[in-house]
Amino acid sequence: MKIKGTIPFIVTFLMQQEKKLKNKKQVFYCQIKQNCDNKKRTLDQNSYYWHLVGEYCKATEESQIKVHNELLIHYGQLDFVDGLTRVLIDKDSNWYLYTVDEHYRPSSKTIKSKKGTTLRYFYKLRGSRTYDKKEMMLLIKGLINEIIGSELDIDYLSDEEIMKLKNSNEESKNMKK
Repeated sequence: MKIKGTIPFIVTFLMQQEKKLKNKKQVFYCQIKQNCDNKKRTLDQNSYYWHLVGEYCKATEESQIKVHNELLIHYGQLDFVDGLTRVLIDKDSNWYLYTVDEHYRPSSKTIKSKKGTTLRYFYKLRGSRTYDKKEMMLLIKGLINEIIGSELDIDYLSDEEIMKLKNSNEESKNMKK
């Protein structure tokens, strides 16, 4: 069982569990970890990323879901469980560009099913909501590279201003072209 909360909440929860036990001599082992929220992406980073995605979508007339998934494919982080990459095998099509809750990167490896259908291996990607400040900064810089490469007329922040987003939750208002 996993629980998450403040120290008083966890202590209260454990005391309530003790009262419920019939055999009070039963021994349990507990591990408490400190949540280091200072590593989690900032709200400013997240807001700025989605602002740029919106501007990119307006300029290219593509959906936010598709653009976000394409950015995760190119600049995102793999989802590891117990040190192993999570893999999905599914039909070889572009369905992965339109998923909302889960994100996948297609691999070059394919196999044929018994029915002759081509199946592709897909690597599971973490959603940007799980990113730390550094990972979110890489995603934002990747999006800016896409804007520059597409020669779109979209304003974006300088590297120094992006670092400010990473290091605080204050709004950066100075834009660069």
